[in-house]
Amino acid sequence: MKAATTALIDSGADRTVLGSGLAAELFLPLLGYVEVAGITGGPETVPMWLAIVEAKRFRFELSVAEIGAETILGRDVLNRLSLHLDGPRLRALIS
Repeated sequence: MKAATTALIDSGADRTVLGSGLAAELFLPLLGYVEVAGITGGPETVPMWLAIVEAKRFRFELSVAEIGAETILGRDVLNRLSLHLDGPRLRALIS
């Protein structure tokens, strides 16, 4: 199943994370659980899901955590792309 969503680009995040409920909505397969630490403080155990992330002509299969309300593109995806930040137009271009 596919769904379009917006994501925050976070070059400080090691991993891509899904907003809460998105994994269930997409019927993603559960891979297990992992301990993570984020801006909320100490480590917590969260579910990891297998997801396919598509942006333009790029397609990545990766494990994603489900933490918080926002979907965030982390360096596990960003390091595979060339990004151009166009600050005056408030957009990021993928190439």
